[in-house]
Amino acid sequence: MELYEIKLTQLARNGDRLAFRELVDLYQNKIYHLAYRMLGNTHEAEDIVQETFLRVYTNLNGFDPSQKFSTWIYRIGTNLCIDHLRKRKRKKNMSLDANLYDSDKADGYDIMPTG
Repeated sequence: MELYEIKLTQLARNGDRLAFRELVDLYQNKIYHLAYRMLGNTHEAEDIVQETFLRVYTNLNGFDPSQKFSTWIYRIGTNLCIDHLRKRKRKKNMSLDANLYDSDKADGYDIMPTG
């Protein structure tokens, strides 16, 4: 499989869309399952799959053929999931802060003491 993947990456680097499509076919389900396990959400996992292959496509020239393609693509997918989890956590924290501030108001008046 490894030699086949190396050949596909070389062809895809040279603009062969069918070779890139074959890489997508080989890895899209694996990346989806990785993302779903990390995120627990089907829509987010699907978004990660798309973003992973977009990154693979735009950075294919940076792929080192002496390394395993599977390791490289899994690392891209994992990093995207980690970034997504960080953003999710930030949004949640921001949302909690907004709710806390909103609960300090009564009937439209700010009841927080001012300086």
